Amino acid sequence: MKRLLSYIVIVLSISLIVIQSCSKEEITVYDLTSEVIPFDGGIISPALGTYDSGEQVSISAIPFQGYSFKNWNGNSSGTNNPFTFTIKSDTKVIAIFEENDSDGDGVSDIMDECPNT
Repeated sequence: MKRLLSYIVIVLSISLIVIQSCSKEEITVYDLTSEVIPFDGGIISPALGTYDSGEQVSISAIPFQGYSFKNWNGNSSGTNNPFTFTIKSDTKVIAIFEENDSDGDGVSDIMDECPNT
């Protein structure tokens, strides 16, 4: 009987070691934050969030009326919109917008008193 109890204790101990060694790795979670320049130029969607390491994230820059999207800045770069990346760390994206200048005269459409000149 003592021998049987010893075997049971040994089997349970080994089972606990195996269960602990087979547990899943911890997943690192990262934060996405954003900024828009100028602040009234548009929005970023999604503007923030929490994502697992290695997750694909797709963000869009949506300009307000009178503005157009120029480029990404911060921990991202380029002009692709939407922009997709793999998150590997806390990430801050900045969307740069610019006022439209339809006639190319150097005066934004919002301020242009003589359009098409």
